[in-house]
Amino acid sequence: MQFNLHYYIIFFLLFVVFQCFSQQGIENEDLIVNEISISGNKITREKIILRELTFHKEDTILKTEIGDIFLINEENLLNTSLFNYVSIDTIFVRSGFINIAIKVEERWYIWAYPILEHADRNLSNFIKEKDWNRINYGGFLYCQNFRGRNELLKMKVRYGYKEQFAIAYDIPYFDKHQKSGLSFFVSHNRQKEIAFNTVANKLAYYNDNSDFVFTSNNASIEYIYRNKLYLKHYLSANYSNSNILDTIINQNPNFFDSSSNNQEYISLNYTFIYDKRNLIYYPTKGYYTGVNISKNGLGIFNNKQINYTEVNAVFKKYFSLNKRLFYAFKIKGSKTIGENDSYYLYNAIGYSEILRGFEYSVIDGQDYAVFNHSIKWNIFPQKVVNIKAIPFSKFNKIHYSLYTGLFFDSGYVRDTKFILKNNFMANQYLYSGGIGFDLVTYYDRVFRLEFSINKFGETGIFIHFAAAI
Repeated sequence: MQFNLHYYIIFFLLFVVFQCFSQQGIENEDLIVNEISISGNKITREKIILRELTFHKEDTILKTEIGDIFLINEENLLNTSLFNYVSIDTIFVRSGFINIAIKVEERWYIWAYPILEHADRNLSNFIKEKDWNRINYGGFLYCQNFRGRNELLKMKVRYGYKEQFAIAYDIPYFDKHQKSGLSFFVSHNRQKEIAFNTVANKLAYYNDNSDFVFTSNNASIEYIYRNKLYLKHYLSANYSNSNILDTIINQNPNFFDSSSNNQEYISLNYTFIYDKRNLIYYPTKGYYTGVNISKNGLGIFNNKQINYTEVNAVFKKYFSLNKRLFYAFKIKGSKTIGENDSYYLYNAIGYSEILRGFEYSVIDGQDYAVFNHSIKWNIFPQKVVNIKAIPFSKFNKIHYSLYTGLFFDSGYVRDTKFILKNNFMANQYLYSGGIGFDLVTYYDRVFRLEFSINKFGETGIFIHFAAAI
């Protein structure tokens, strides 16, 4: 009896071990993608959706990784800005095969709306200055996902402070393998007021109500090569022809360099971008790398003084510390190689690139570097609300989430040309810090409200409409 019991125990242990290994084999089973079905794409062509996926028909994926793979691909499709919501699920898993169902909810793609906007460097500076002459008005046509191919057509007619007549057309893919694209842009701009110099890190303006003091014509063509899912290469040629009144030259002889009232040149640009962020409009995980090299001036016009190279590089990294706590940093730098005395072409900090807490100032220079840090707490995760009063399905389903956090920014601008104009914030270490709130909602909208204090003890409450990092 005792002998038989030993056999039963051994048999039972072997059975348990076998079941454990068998179960592990099932959980880690390789599954072949048998079919991918897509629904909800009334306008978007299927090949545009399939282009963003990390898996394709007949690919093999691990059963235990399905959840993570589906999440990544949902984020990839959301990052096209073609859809408000995306869900990916399995129809069945059987005999080593898997059928995958993708459901998308398309956005509204055609926008024709009036323009009524401020023309200042940022909203906070406009509120501080209260110069209501700096208002633009007009009309804007925005056709996204044109022909269902993720093409973009934009036309703008703008009057007021900064007049502009422009048209742009982006074709992300024109080849069979969806790797090559083209972009075209043409614009005519003119203003009756322009910043002709910087004094004490503030822009000095000249105004002539009877005539346009500044006009410019610009055109560009760009080739896009996307050989991998998260990698893009851009190669562009840009033409610029600008004119100013002689009065501006009298105020600042180096506005266009060499005391000329005309500046005409061609620039060649190469840009490399590797973007592995979970959501491009408000990332919380992943990283972004970008490098741009621009050769300005090829010496083919009479105005040959424009002849320099500019190199820009940026790296952003996002950490998900837990489900509701996030940290991010950005480091960015710009270097000018060669001689350029044109005030108009120098834009360091305070224009498109800012240090939080320095929104009221501009720091001109030839080279600069910035380092931004943010740590954020998700006050409440994304919530979805259906508004029955809105009859349109593309607008009545709204998502939103709220974050709060602390930030610290620092930077440096090297200047050898404008310091005599009392550009005192250049050539010294700058820093600022503060606290803010971010409201993130649908159609890639981000509303930021921040309180900050900078190195010089200046404080303020500032408003922005994009993620800080």
